[in-house]
Amino acid sequence: MTEPRGSSASPPRQGRLSRRVFLVALAGAASAAGVGALLRARWGGLRGLEDRVRHARRIRARLGLDLDASSGVGELTAAEVQTLAALSDVLLPSRLAGNDEARRTIEEVALELARDVPGQRLELQRGVALLDERGRRQHGRDFASLSLAERRALFDEIVAPMVRSGAVGKGLRYVFANGRDVWRLWRFVARGLMVGFYASPFGWRLVGYAPSPGSCPGLDYYQGPPPPLAGS
Repeated sequence: MTEPRGSSASPPRQGRLSRRVFLVALAGAASAAGVGALLRARWGGLRGLEDRVRHARRIRARLGLDLDASSGVGELTAAEVQTLAALSDVLLPSRLAGNDEARRTIEEVALELARDVPGQRLELQRGVALLDERGRRQHGRDFASLSLAERRALFDEIVAPMVRSGAVGKGLRYVFANGRDVWRLWRFVARGLMVGFYASPFGWRLVGYAPSPGSCPGLDYYQGPPPPLAGS
C-alpha cells in the first residue's frame, strides 16, 4: 500500500521482537511475572491485568511452580551444557541426534537462557541434577554418559506419568516435591530448550522457512505452508 500524496509523516514502526526478547517471553509463558514485564514493555498500563499477573505469580511461587527470579542470571558449567545437549538428542527429531549444528544451537540457547532470563539458570541446573541423579541410580553413570536409547527410556520414565495424566492427576502431582521437580524439568528445561531451538535460524530452516525469524517478506509466509527451500 502506498502512502497518500502530500503526507510527510510516516506511521510509527512497531518494534520487532529480537531473539533475546523472544527467549524472555518464553520464560514469561511459564512465569506470570515475565508476561507482565512483556506487556508493560510493549503496551504499557493495563493495571488490572498486572494486578492479576502479580496475584498469579504469588500463588505459583507458593506452589514452587514459578521461576525464582531472585536466583538471578549467570553462566552454566561445561558439564551442565553437555548434559543439556545430551537431553536435546532425546527431544529433537531422531535424524538430528548427534548433529553438530543442532547441538551447537541447543548449547547457545541454554547459555542465552541462563544469561538473560532471571531464574532460568537455576531451573536448568535443577534439571541437570535430576537427570544425573536418575542416571546414576539406574545405570551408575551421569545422564550424558548414557547411550541414546538409555537416555530416551530414562527421560520417558521421568516425564511420562505427568504428561499422560489428566488435569486432576497433574494437580495432585504438584502436592509432592518430586512431582514439582518433574513439572519444572518439562516446563522450564525441555520446553525452554525446544522453543529457543526452533526460534533459531537453524530450527527455522528445519521447519522449511528460508528467511530468518522476523524477516519474512510477506503474509504468505505466515498464513500457509512456506514455499519450498531452494534445491529441496
